[in-house]
Amino acid sequence: MGHTPGPWELIACDRGQKWAVIATNEVYPEHDRLVAFVGEDANARLIATAPLLLEALKAARPDLAAYSNSYGGHWLESLALVDGAIEAAEGRGEAGYFRLDSPIEAAEGS
Repeated sequence: MGHTPGPWELIACDRGQKWAVIATNEVYPEHDRLVAFVGEDANARLIATAPLLLEALKAARPDLAAYSNSYGGHWLESLALVDGAIEAAEGRGEAGYFRLDSPIEAAEGS
């Protein structure tokens, strides 16, 4: 089973944490609507925007790949970063986490 589909939103709560991150889409009954309880504002915002960020990366990837194939250089590095972030978000790659140096080294062929 994948992640709970977005969009997600922040709701103030009083259960020992400042925020609850809740999935607003009720179309998927197999997923829990509660995503996380979070104490820090910045972390709560980042977690709540995760589905949107993943969607944006996936949408931008084809254009980035085209530029990377045509121009190389920093476009290739950017594509590697996007691929690494998508893989990490989807639980693929090195133990499901993202190391900044790994995708760039892979793109450079090391």
